[in-house]
Amino acid sequence: MRSGQTKVLILGGGMGGLAAAFELTRPERQGQYEVTVYTPGWRLGGKGASARNPAHHQRIEEHGLHLWMGCYENAFRVMRDCYETLARPPGTPLATWEDAFQPKDTVVLQERMADGWTPWPQRFPVLDSRPGESDGVAGPVELLTGLVRWAVSTLTDPLGDTRWTPGRAAVRRADPAPSAGHVLSADVLLGTTGARWISWLSERIEGALDRLWYAREPALLGPALAAMARLAKVARWGIRRIIGRRLEHPDLRRTFLTADYLFTTVVGVLADGLVLDPAGRWASYGEWLLNLERIDHEDYRAWLLRHGAHPATTESCMVRGLQDAVFNSAYPGSAGVALNGLVRLNMTYRGSVFYKMMAGMGETVFTPLYEVLRARGVRFEFFHRVDALHLDPTRQRVASVEVTRQARLRDGEYRPLVDVELPNGNLACWPSEPDWAQLEGGEALRAAGVDLEGPGTIPGEERYTVEGFDAVVLAVSLAGLPPITRELASARQEWRDMLERIVTTRTISAQLWFDRSAADMGWQRGAAVSTAYADPLDTWADMTHLIPMERFDGAASQCSYLVGSLDDEDDGVAPALRARRIVEDWLPQHLGHILPRAVEGGAVRWERLVGDAPGAARLDQQYIRANVRPSDRYVLSLPGTTRYRLRPHRSGFENLMVAGDWTKTGLNVGSVEAATMSGLRAAKGLTRDDVLIVGDYDD
Repeated sequence: MRSGQTKVLILGGGMGGLAAAFELTRPERQGQYEVTVYTPGWRLGGKGASARNPAHHQRIEEHGLHLWMGCYENAFRVMRDCYETLARPPGTPLATWEDAFQPKDTVVLQERMADGWTPWPQRFPVLDSRPGESDGVAGPVELLTGLVRWAVSTLTDPLGDTRWTPGRAAVRRADPAPSAGHVLSADVLLGTTGARWISWLSERIEGALDRLWYAREPALLGPALAAMARLAKVARWGIRRIIGRRLEHPDLRRTFLTADYLFTTVVGVLADGLVLDPAGRWASYGEWLLNLERIDHEDYRAWLLRHGAHPATTESCMVRGLQDAVFNSAYPGSAGVALNGLVRLNMTYRGSVFYKMMAGMGETVFTPLYEVLRARGVRFEFFHRVDALHLDPTRQRVASVEVTRQARLRDGEYRPLVDVELPNGNLACWPSEPDWAQLEGGEALRAAGVDLEGPGTIPGEERYTVEGFDAVVLAVSLAGLPPITRELASARQEWRDMLERIVTTRTISAQLWFDRSAADMGWQRGAAVSTAYADPLDTWADMTHLIPMERFDGAASQCSYLVGSLDDEDDGVAPALRARRIVEDWLPQHLGHILPRAVEGGAVRWERLVGDAPGAARLDQQYIRANVRPSDRYVLSLPGTTRYRLRPHRSGFENLMVAGDWTKTGLNVGSVEAATMSGLRAAKGLTRDDVLIVGDYDD
């Protein structure tokens, strides 16, 4: 170590740890930090790790479906910096961040009606902005204004071809997307009297919004907010009178439930004082986040009901879709976290509402990070499992870390990437298994079928102690922490609370390759994402854009990703086999609603799947995954648990920072953005510098 350098150990190779490493080693801090990343196995990414399988057309194999929301300011800023630093030649695979992330604007919610499922397409406007360029999030006055105008637009434009966003005029799309495939005017849909009433209501709401903008002192702001709350209740009452008894009509149901949901949200936000600071003035964004903790103990559905939501609203695809997005369909969800998610996802995005990666997450995200960090001098210790953190005699600092070397290298440094040949050049990717030739005794390890990413022991592994560091960033997944942090939990009550109170869940995913396009199989809504559908595979995405990045050589025409949560039931069946059975049972019952011509007479047309096995055996030639390892489990946001999350820079130990989507940030949901925010906050805690973290608060 060079004199004056701070030696930092980063334990874990997921986004939280790598974001911390990225911030610590920025060019302006060159030479200040010596960073070493310890990670088990042969690849980086944690739950975001992906691989290429050379035995199956160099296909991409993911943990699940990873979408980047347009509000992921911090994660996009890190990736933009990575791609700009790499400066890949134009025209080569993933040369720029714009090449790597494709904007998308359509989400299809699935509403359960008496006669089956009805799709609700949600087309979001494309904005004249780009993610990763913002230096902050709009405050509560802008967010409330946008929320109210969004609610009003569901009535003035019930087919949803206009959408409000904070601080902007209404943005009208070129093509309306009615749910039932026909176009009805507001007069026809709501009746002439109803349309006139809505016109009257919208004028008064606009007047109330104008007063809100100019009301800064409590004496004016209090009455202005009370007037807005009354109008929101009037709007909800009126829409129930106009169409509340005609919910069997798809378009009327959609208008009613959307308006009821949004106006109830406005009522609840105002009734609970979430937009005000302690002095009764407009809150800052940081104060908004802290205010949300006041309702964190409530289930989101219960919060909506407490503020007068129609029971059908709380069971609608809008609420279920929000919960499905965070694998929370089988659990209650925190009202504060869900409300913040609703606002951030819908009203603070830049460019498009979400983005699809143009290759696997491994090569899109973690290859650039690895290449940039390695060039900056970060050392990567692959094949190293963290076993325990030990405290010094004062129990105030981490003194040593026990790690297990899973395998020895033949050479000094492991080279983890492989080139996948594509039409416009090679792309550096992470393989589906390690390069055994780089390991001592690699062939014997391969023959033994060792799991280098699991918690089990490996033949010939070696345990040793790391000492002599200045700081540690603990970036291991939450479910993997209990055996590692026994001494920490013994010393600090907040660690015991966190480990006991914050819950994780298993997840399931399936990647299916078909020999026909989605349109040929009956899907008519483009490369969309569909959610709030039938459990357990409640979310489907058309990922056909990835096929040119694989090597199917014309055999595949469509790629579907299916994901959902998986219960912890232990029925004695191996998780992988259980996941396969779930997929085989789900497909004949539910695939036909999405891809009608992939099912015939209630039976899956297995011959449509790419492969050569007979019948349902073709599922074995797809990629189905049960995420059951501790490192793979998804962190939930249950009611009353936010208070038990640790802030990344407040671990309770002097030289320990924590990083991951299980920590307390401005999002508190499992996501690449929350992990990035956490890693940046951990780095800020070490450097004491002014690090930009959009959407978080300072403490």
